[in-house]
Amino acid sequence: MAPFPSSLNLPRSTSESRFCVLLWCTAPSPQDHLGLFFHWKDVQIGNAGGDSEVRTIGDVVPDSRKPTHGSKKLYSIELLHMTSPKTGYCQLPSETKNKLIGAVDAGESIAQAARRYKVNEDTARSIIKKYKATESTENLPRSGHPQKLTETAKHHIIRTAQKQCRVPFGEISNQLGLDVSEQTIQKLLQHEGYH
Repeated sequence: MAPFPSSLNLPRSTSESRFCVLLWCTAPSPQDHLGLFFHWKDVQIGNAGGDSEVRTIGDVVPDSRKPTHGSKKLYSIELLHMTSPKTGYCQLPSETKNKLIGAVDAGESIAQAARRYKVNEDTARSIIKKYKATESTENLPRSGHPQKLTETAKHHIIRTAQKQCRVPFGEISNQLGLDVSEQTIQKLLQHEGYH
């Protein structure tokens, strides 16, 4: 098995609420090689099996109940609620909003249009309501500077710092696969009372 990566380049702008990274693992259980991820509460690790199209880090797992591939097992690491680098919410592009509104105007119900364009039904209702009031689907600029870390990411940084108090701030960022500066981590830990 290749050395375990100290950091993973994970997608930052996906609209999905979950994604997978894959690692080959020759050990009988994923805990032997993937222990780094087990202290994260939002991580699920499962046997992804061995499909000829699913072999490298970053491949999507179409079915997590596949058989093993020879003597090696391919484990998926599913990171949940870690996809948005800012607030935990994502804005829909105007194009998607326009398609949704067009479908509703053409006679589809809001529920059908929401399913078709993979939008939460309540979100779809809000989009329609806002469109009727403003006749616009543009995302408005937001006031203030957006946060660099989600609440979940903050939680993981604090837990890592508690367990490994002598690890440099940059290494914490690498271990957790976060794209933030050492100063951001230092400010968070100082704010939480860790000096």
